[in-house]
Amino acid sequence: MGKEKRRILHVLPSRSYSGAENVAIQIIKGLSERYDCAYCSKPGPIEETCKVHGVNFIPIKSRTPYEIARISREWKADLVHAHGCRMAGMSVTAGLKIPVIFHLHNDPDFVRSINPFSILHFIACMRSAKVISCTTTILQQDVFSKYLRNKVIPINNVVDSKRIRELSNMGTCDKSYDIALFGR
Repeated sequence: MGKEKRRILHVLPSRSYSGAENVAIQIIKGLSERYDCAYCSKPGPIEETCKVHGVNFIPIKSRTPYEIARISREWKADLVHAHGCRMAGMSVTAGLKIPVIFHLHNDPDFVRSINPFSILHFIACMRSAKVISCTTTILQQDVFSKYLRNKVIPINNVVDSKRIRELSNMGTCDKSYDIALFGR
């Protein structure tokens, strides 16, 4: 029998499908050859989205450090990939014996000055093994940026071009538009 894949538990706060959830699903799909990944959040419409994409969904009862620790232990995770400030904070205070990766999906204004939120954000960053950011501005604008230089890894959001092409061929649109926006 071959070596078992390492397990990555992706924890997210939302029960519905949006930008961060899409990024998490694309990462899970992209790593599926090398890692056993699972998507973990409160139950909701996201369950069906995970099923459509062939992604293992693990429901969590509440967004608390205790629940994250319980799910991580029961699923035997080797790493927690915490998406967003709230889930990173919960994960780093859960007493996990495994590394936590903090995935920052936005550029929050509160990190530009010293305040209770920026201090909590800084603690979550420092207690995480690495911080993945969709932008490099955290390294320029975060009030604690000099302490984060060796922690932050900026990456571009994953785009599944094959899926976009498939979706573009799903029927026709008889409406006319003057403007369209593509962005994060």
